[in-house]
Amino acid sequence: MSSDNGNVVLLVEDDGAGFEKEEAMSKSGSLGMSLVDDLASQVEATTEVTSNEAGTRWKLTLDPRPDH
Repeated sequence: MSSDNGNVVLLVEDDGAGFEKEEAMSKSGSLGMSLVDDLASQVEATTEVTSNEAGTRWKLTLDPRPDH
């Protein structure tokens, strides 16, 4: 976790095989990805996912100030 221009940034990375986000979201077993996107939306956070053969990177950015 870090800070970027006053925002809280949570970054999670791995070095696994990676996946195609669109394909994973269309499968019935994508509950976890749907939950992350839905919960992030509720707190007005943004999510970025990048994935390739070198691994996957999730970045969640949240403005902690109540009046943003």
